[in-house]
Order: sequence, then structure tokens, then C-alpha cells
Amino acid sequence: MKQQTKYQKLHQKYIKAMDSLSDTEVQEIAESIESGRTHVLKMKRIESSSFDTSWIARIEDCIYDLGSIVQLPKITTKTVGEVVKVELARKIGAESVQHLSSHTNYIKEIDENGNVIPSKILNLGSDDQYATYENRFIATLIRHLVSFVQKRLDYVLQFAEIKNADVLFVKNKSTVDGMEVEIETKIKITQPIESSMDEAKSYIDRCVEVKRYMMYYYNSEFMKKLKNERDVRNPIMMTNILKKNPAYHKCYELYRFIESYDSIGVNHNVSETYSDFSDQDFQDVNKTLLANFFAISSEESSAKPIREVKKESKPRVLDSIDEEMFIFGPIQKGPIQTVRMDEEYIRNLQARSRIPQHLNNKEREYYADEIAERLEKHDDYTELRALIRRKKDELKIWEARVATTINRRLYEEEVARKKDELRNLREREQLLRNARNALVESAKNNEEIVADKIRELEERQAARAQKEAEVAARKAERANHLTEKQKRAKARRHKRYVRQCKEKALAKAKEQKRLEREQRKEMVKAEKRKYAKRMKPLENQENVENEK
Repeated sequence: MKQQTKYQKLHQKYIKAMDSLSDTEVQEIAESIESGRTHVLKMKRIESSSFDTSWIARIEDCIYDLGSIVQLPKITTKTVGEVVKVELARKIGAESVQHLSSHTNYIKEIDENGNVIPSKILNLGSDDQYATYENRFIATLIRHLVSFVQKRLDYVLQFAEIKNADVLFVKNKSTVDGMEVEIETKIKITQPIESSMDEAKSYIDRCVEVKRYMMYYYNSEFMKKLKNERDVRNPIMMTNILKKNPAYHKCYELYRFIESYDSIGVNHNVSETYSDFSDQDFQDVNKTLLANFFAISSEESSAKPIREVKKESKPRVLDSIDEEMFIFGPIQKGPIQTVRMDEEYIRNLQARSRIPQHLNNKEREYYADEIAERLEKHDDYTELRALIRRKKDELKIWEARVATTINRRLYEEEVARKKDELRNLREREQLLRNARNALVESAKNNEEIVADKIRELEERQAARAQKEAEVAARKAERANHLTEKQKRAKARRHKRYVRQCKEKALAKAKEQKRLEREQRKEMVKAEKRKYAKRMKPLENQENVENEK
């Protein structure tokens, strides 16, 4: 109240000082400004906030149960076996005996009493398993809680402070001494609310405390042991521990709560009141506009300028095919208007737009000129897009006609080409038939030559066998003159010799037949290769023509 009273007194002094300006020229300038278009918008914005602490209470209620699980988690023990020397074995059992019976190579000896003395044996040990489903669920809950609390704390730290604001928009367009004057002013006064800050501080302190606990659990030894384990996925399986253990069950209820809770925890209420201006308020605004006019229209200050920017613009005329449409089209009655409507220009206009996204009636009246300009630009942009679409449609029609003409020409060329290929194919088929007949005749002649050579070889073999038989007979006659003993010995040697000769003759005959068969095969293969070599070009041409 004291500040408001002080500001009212200062305002009255300012009004009296402005009323003291009774000069005629000043009055004329003031009347010119008052006769212009003046838009005034006065808004009082009152903000309030409320905090939802239900999620903090749920987490605080579960902190100590979560801490007890982190300190003493439920673990499972797994038996682990390792084959070691007998001297190093610490614990053995039935599994060790079974292992030794199936691995007899570890038996060192068996004494006189039947005792088995092994060299190595299966040592039994225990290993604690932390990566149970329940512990993985607790690790998943801690990770989710860290992210859950951090998101809400960041938002509150950024947007917790609320302020009441008084905003005044003034816009005037007028003509003073032949000069177009446009004055636009925005005055905003914000005042923080101390009561809301106390409530926000309490809320932030509780969030920070909860985060401190969560970060302690997140960096605990329990989480380090499960850092490489994957998170559990919904739906959560209700195991006996999650269902019957009170600490684990409370953590399960907290997990269900944070999965379903999507609020940020802060609700903002905003009340905006727009006030009308009285005649006295309008007079005060006009005096303020007059003071702004004098501030910029008075003599220039002798102070050194901070920066001087010089720019030179050189507009160019871009030729396009639309000029032909304009030249040969109907004559325009009004003046020609050049409108820029490219994508870059539209984006620039949108970036420079000062119009809020959601407007009420008062704001729509204040921004009437900007809204009208934007609608006009939007209409021009719509017409431009329609023109571009029409050009694209015409281009598609032209391309379709060109494609149809090209396809028709290609079809005619294909038909003529196929006729030529068919004629050439028939000529080649005739050549192939003639060549095939000539090759068949040549093959028949070659078969007769081979048969004659085989007969000559058989006659030579028969003559050689007859000659060998005559030599054997002569040797037998000479043997009749020897003694009986010598005759018998000679007869044995003769029989052996005859047998060997027969065997050699038979072997030679077989080898000769084999060589003859191979020779015949080689001759036939040579003839076939010659035939194939002659037929291959013709067959390739025939295959290509068939494929075509």
C-alpha cells in the first residue's frame, strides 16, 4: 500500500507537469496524436500454485524398507564343483564319489584292503547368487525412482517461483506535421509472491531429501553387483517373496504407483483480468505518447554513436514462364502488385510475428492490424501453392503425352526388329540343318575306317599266335631225343614255358584289346569334339534366337 500511494503521488506530479505545457504547437501535436488510431490493452495476471505431495509421501513411506533390502538382499546359494588334488580338497560329498566313479583316471591306487586312493577329486563349494528375479526387480525400481524424482525436481526448480504481473500495451498510429508516427509501448511489472515461495521451498526440500536417499541406494554395493543385469519388464511376476515378504511387497506397491503416476506434482492456476480505460486514463496515455514523441523528435544528442550500419539493396527482376501468361493474358485494370511468397520469406514472417498463439477478444482487438496482414499473406501464400500445384499437374500431363509418344515409337521399332530377327532366324535354321546332315555323313565314313583298322589288328594277333605255336612244336620234337629223366624235366620246363607263353600271349592280347578299345574311344571322342566344335556356333545362335 505504501508503494502504491507513493506511485500515485508521483503520477499526479507528472500529470501536473504535462498540463503545464500550454504552448499552441504542443497542443496541436497532442491533438494530432489523439486523433490517430490508439489501441490500449491493460491486463492484470495473478498466479497461484499447488503442490501434490502424495508421491513424496509414498516414496518416503517405502525408503526404510528399500534400504533394508539393499543392505540384506535375499540371495540363493548354488553348489559349485571343481576338480582339485586330494591334498587341496576341503569338502567332498556324494557328488564327489559319483564323479570319481565315472572318472576312473583320477584313481591313483587301490590298497590291499580295497580302499580307493584318488589322485584328484571333486571339491564342493558354494556360490551366492544375487541376480534373482526379486533383486533385479529392486534394482529396476531404484533406477526408475532416480529418474522419477529427478524429472520432478528439475521442473520445480525451474518453474516453482510464481509472480503477479501488471501489463500495459499501447499502440498508436498518427500523422504529425506530415510525418507518419507509429508508437508502440509495452510495460510489464512483476512482483514475486513470498507465501508461495515458502510452500515451494518446503516441497523442494522434501524432493532433495528423497533424491539423496535414492542416490545413496543407486551407488550402493547392491547396485554394483547388479549393474550388468537387465531390468525386469512389465507385467511383474508375483513370486512368493514379492507376495509374502512385507518389505518386497511394499516396494512392489510403490513400483505400481510410480508406473501409473504421470503428473509432474505441481499445478499452476493463472487468472488474467482485462480492464477498460476511462477518459482520464486515455488522456494520461496520450500524454505519455506525446512525451515519447518528443524524446525521439528532439535534437540529436552529441554522444558518440555506438555502431553505424550501412546497407545497399539492389533488387533484381527474375524472368519466368509466368510472364508469357501475363503478356498474352487479359489486361489488368488495376496496378500490378509484386508479392514475395517464397518459403524463406514465409518462415521469416512467422519468426518475426509478435502475435500470441491463443488470443482473447481484447488481445484480438489490439493485434487487429497484424492479424489482417497475416491473413492477407496467408491468402497470397495459398494462391501461390495452388499455382504451383497447377503447374505440377500440367507438367505431369505433358510428361504423360511425351511418354505415350515415345512408347509408341519404341513399339513400332520393336515390331520391325522382331520381323528382321525372324527372317534371320529362319535362314540360320536352314544353314544348321545343312551342316548337321554333312556332319552325319562324315561320322558314318569315320566308323567304316575304324572297323577296317580293328580287323587288321585282329589278323596280326592271330598270325603272331600261330607263329608262337609252331616254335613250340619244333622245340617239342627236339626234346624226344633226350633221356626219360631229361624228357620229364624238359617236359616240365616245356609245360611251364608253354604256360608262361600262353599267359604272356593272353596278357598281350588283353593289353592289345585294351589299347584298341582306348584307341577307338579316342578316335570317337576326336570325332565328337570336331562335331561339337562345328556345331557350337550354330547352337549358340539358335539358343539366342530361341530366347529372343
